[in-house]
Amino acid sequence: MGTTAPDIIATKLERSFAALDTDHDGHLDWQDYRRLADRYLHAYQLGPDDRRARALHAFFQTYWLELLRHASVQGDRLSRDQYVTAVRLASADTSRLNVADGLGHVIFDVIDVNGDNEISR
Repeated sequence: MGTTAPDIIATKLERSFAALDTDHDGHLDWQDYRRLADRYLHAYQLGPDDRRARALHAFFQTYWLELLRHASVQGDRLSRDQYVTAVRLASADTSRLNVADGLGHVIFDVIDVNGDNEISR
């Protein structure tokens, strides 16, 4: 009698979906990602014209479009299962956007408030 191991990545992505779905409608759309970016900007007191704010929004918008492309959906929103599938595919496909590398750099620039290329207290 065999049992299958739990899919830890899917579990983490499902939790991520729940956190991103800020209006709790059971779907993600661009506004959910925009609110995520805005939370960063508010926390680090960056105005909308700051280059770091523009870079963060641009990254999230590009990432959102990549999720839609990989989910192969007709509309502009993703269910939880579509999100899990799309993130897996977008993370593996670095032909247009390297999510792991790109997001890290954009977030680092936002957090590095004094621009010294270090994260300090």
